[in-house]
Amino acid sequence: MSEAQRGKVYDRSGTIAVGGTAQDAVGVNEARKWLFVQNPADAAEVLYVNIGADASTAGKVSIELAAGGSLSLEGTFCPVDRVSVTAATLGHAFICKEGK
Repeated sequence: MSEAQRGKVYDRSGTIAVGGTAQDAVGVNEARKWLFVQNPADAAEVLYVNIGADASTAGKVSIELAAGGSLSLEGTFCPVDRVSVTAATLGHAFICKEGK
């Protein structure tokens, strides 16, 4: 049985500053071991997430998270690149946590 990983969790949650414009939820972090992004359950629209490049509402280049949807990356592969988010509306909340 493998030993449990230990580390700190940092809250990178926020809101969309300009609707339809990508913003970084969290920057490059070579020490990242865990990443979690969620669109709140009460969200009225999709949250778009991209890793290593700007998130976009067009072109099918971003991960689309419906209300309550989430993305969790850990274990044998966790990207260390920046995490970009966007949504159509100013003030759209997003949940983002990273562990190291």
